[in-house]
Amino acid sequence: MVIDIDGRTLVRELVALLREDAVLRRELAAALAGEQPSRAHVTIAEYARARSVSPSTVRAAIREGRLPSLRVGRAVRVPSDVEIANRTTRLGVLNGGRR
Repeated sequence: MVIDIDGRTLVRELVALLREDAVLRRELAAALAGEQPSRAHVTIAEYARARSVSPSTVRAAIREGRLPSLRVGRAVRVPSDVEIANRTTRLGVLNGGRR
């Protein structure tokens, strides 16, 4: 896969993403400072592994509104301290998503 983009355009895109996304800003600042990033939000795979469920179960819970999530670019992050709600409970979606 070859991505044809010049450096100036890449920098502009990165700056735009950083302006929009507070989680990304914090993680980048922590990485630049040599610190471990906050683990308040984890990947779907990490969340699933920690709870002994499949990633597809986690994705279904997000899709059904039973688990809040954040999008960081194309990646999806899930709060590490939140449990999947039962099927009768619908949670809101973070960042202005649709219910």
